[in-house]
Amino acid sequence: MDLLKSGTKTPRTKLYKSESHKLCHAFPVESNEVINEAEPVALLANGTIKALSKLTGGEATSPYVGIATSFSNNNPYPSYPVSGNAEQTVMVSGFAITYGVAKTPGLTNAGYVKPTSAPITNGYTEYEPSATPTNFIALHPASTGGLVQILVK
Repeated sequence: MDLLKSGTKTPRTKLYKSESHKLCHAFPVESNEVINEAEPVALLANGTIKALSKLTGGEATSPYVGIATSFSNNNPYPSYPVSGNAEQTVMVSGFAITYGVAKTPGLTNAGYVKPTSAPITNGYTEYEPSATPTNFIALHPASTGGLVQILVK
């Protein structure tokens, strides 16, 4: 059965089906990179994203974060301005984004983290870098005691 829109076939979309309540988050795009709609993306150590298919060298271990929802190079309505870099909205592969606190000496890179055994202070869990993949991904670097957004898978 063909769906009609003003008497013509409805054009096919790249995103065939998604949950309307899917968790989305805006990320800055790595300099000189273009991310296409429906393309899988990874989070780089500096907190920017890049197409999963374009990772090279040490970037190959960057965590997968989700699927891009539009084109990065012609988004006329970014969620908020990012100077110097395009911004891309991503349907993230996770169920929540929470705030945590960076453990000494801080989180110098975005990427996999793990909660520490330190008591929760001011309502925030403390996180430290993890050498192995976990269900927690710091979305940006943070200094010691600084708040950091954590994607929970």
